[in-house]
Amino acid sequence: MRIFNRIKEDKGASNTISFMVMTWFIMIMLISFVDVGLYFNTKNQLRSAAENGARSVALYGGVDTVVRDVRGDSGYTPEQLVWDSIPNSFQHPDLKTVIINNVECFPKEGRITAGDEVWCNITYIYNGLAGKFGMFNLGKGSDPSARAIVIKGSSVSEVTIEH
Repeated sequence: MRIFNRIKEDKGASNTISFMVMTWFIMIMLISFVDVGLYFNTKNQLRSAAENGARSVALYGGVDTVVRDVRGDSGYTPEQLVWDSIPNSFQHPDLKTVIINNVECFPKEGRITAGDEVWCNITYIYNGLAGKFGMFNLGKGSDPSARAIVIKGSSVSEVTIEH
């Protein structure tokens, strides 16, 4: 009878299960906080790269052509300047956290005079720590174009450009 009462009053197993459930929720929240931080860090670095490309176009001209050879490096397009500004960790082909789809600089044609806006767009997909099951991709399905994010960096042209 004593053994039966002792087993009946033992709360150790239920406390262990409660601890395991609470630990699971705490880990999910911790990973979510880290994922949000990585998302905004990625967005900030890509916006900086887009603004760097737009600034180069604004200073040296060359939308949809080769940037003028005033910097000492020839043969660069504005898109290549943006790619050079993107951190190497985002350009690695095996990286699944950030997938960069496209880099474009605008306007593509016409006359650009000093004071006009020029801009560069970076289109990317942020998969985060959980891939397509992450909180930034929930409800967007498996279509990559639905999960694409466009970052725009703009600047004001300081030169007149003829296309």
